[in-house]
Amino acid sequence: MKYTFMALCLAALSMGACSLLTDFSEDSPVEICDNGIDDDNDGFIDCDDSQCRSVEACVGGEICDNGSDDDGDALVDCDDPDCESNQACQVTNETLCADGIDNDDDGHIDCADQDCINAPECMGAEEICDNGIDDNDNALIDCEEPSCANHPFCAGNTCPEEAAYFDSINSAFCSNQGVCTFMTIPGSDGEEIISGCGPVDGKYYDYNKEGLCPKGAPNLNGVCATLCNTQHSPCPPPEDATAGITPLCRMRDLPPILVGKGLCVLEASCDPYLGTGCPLEHFCKLDVQITTDTGTQLLSVDSPYCTQPFESRFQDEDCFANEECEGHLSCVKKQGDSKGTCLSPCDGTSTSCDNFHSCVLPEGGDSIGYCLPVSTN
Repeated sequence: MKYTFMALCLAALSMGACSLLTDFSEDSPVEICDNGIDDDNDGFIDCDDSQCRSVEACVGGEICDNGSDDDGDALVDCDDPDCESNQACQVTNETLCADGIDNDDDGHIDCADQDCINAPECMGAEEICDNGIDDNDNALIDCEEPSCANHPFCAGNTCPEEAAYFDSINSAFCSNQGVCTFMTIPGSDGEEIISGCGPVDGKYYDYNKEGLCPKGAPNLNGVCATLCNTQHSPCPPPEDATAGITPLCRMRDLPPILVGKGLCVLEASCDPYLGTGCPLEHFCKLDVQITTDTGTQLLSVDSPYCTQPFESRFQDEDCFANEECEGHLSCVKKQGDSKGTCLSPCDGTSTSCDNFHSCVLPEGGDSIGYCLPVSTN
């Protein structure tokens, strides 16, 4: 179909009337108003073209599914309030399970959302619900994981603390849900120890980075730390005990996580400077205090013992207990202070400490001392 318009023109007196025919065919180019192209080749693109004046995108509205900021307010598609009721923006479940976004605004992101439980990207490692470890690397540990909601440990199956110690008989608790023992859970200020029903395995005084520990021994950063108190002692002997090593329930100068409890260690004639006298993966420690006599810094030490550090604080770092200092470093405290400093042992020679520390021997002529910072000597 063609539409023909006639225009009359005036010509010179010597010429007759003439007409101008302008033909607009249905095959003529039409401007697409949101593609950034001058489709009809008239020099005007999208909303600058008169053909687009009545199109929604050109009268202030956002097109909600084209990936463009149509109304120039720096908000694209569903991020623009104009699209709040648009069907394209009505998300009712977690549609993308690995984008780090809470697509359905229910407070759960990606694999932590039940909508993604069968998504391929969420079918990796399975969360073990009672080991204090984020097994599937989604920042949710044990009972925080939706898939653990019905696990016995997460369904309120707890037991009294007295039944959790290594020598307690707990036949009246836990039934078929494991053994009453100590375990760690995330707390408001880091990990905390609770008593609960769970699986147990392994050896006392063992180092087990991710596995289970025996009854009464929570896994503290890979160390099966056997807990004790005055009612639950003497401590169990190590399976590979050697002569001269005696289990001891240590009730003082312990890390804050063990408040109100004791820790089983191994009393031994060990040497922290030479690193001898302790079983494998144990380190020799001394209780060391700095005392002052007429302005002179002196040391007092107690008997050595073997223990397993479950933190790795280095030389000159603050500490509350020997078990927080790495290797053979001990937590050296000033008399009366609860906090100390991780310091290395020395043998009295000038070469056993670095240039920033000097070796101070304890009162009584003991051959093992500690490297105190030069400014405190």
